[in-house]
Amino acid sequence: MKNNFIWIAVAVIVFLFLKNVMTNREISDQDIEGAILIDVRTPGEYKSRTLPDAHNFPVQTLEQELERLEKIIGGKDAKIAVFCVSGGRSGRAASLLGKNGFSNVIDIGSINNYQKN
Repeated sequence: MKNNFIWIAVAVIVFLFLKNVMTNREISDQDIEGAILIDVRTPGEYKSRTLPDAHNFPVQTLEQELERLEKIIGGKDAKIAVFCVSGGRSGRAASLLGKNGFSNVIDIGSINNYQKN
């Protein structure tokens, strides 16, 4: 019983460490070259700060806007990169897009992960 607790604790620590490493990565121009940027934050957050040429599709209403998004990006196979402030909403958006047939989605995570070269 004691050994099981230790293994579970180790597994949780490793998971949290790897999750942090993977979500706090830096994304460069090369990583998203040719991608259409989609800011999935609220309109207010988008107006206060976003990436150049990004389109705003808040994750809260993204499912209702999929048809409009598809028209703007030129089809479900277009390369798109989604981002938010911390990575939570972009992860939900990437998952939603994938489930709806968008095949080339990059989850930048946090807007702070993007480093312009």
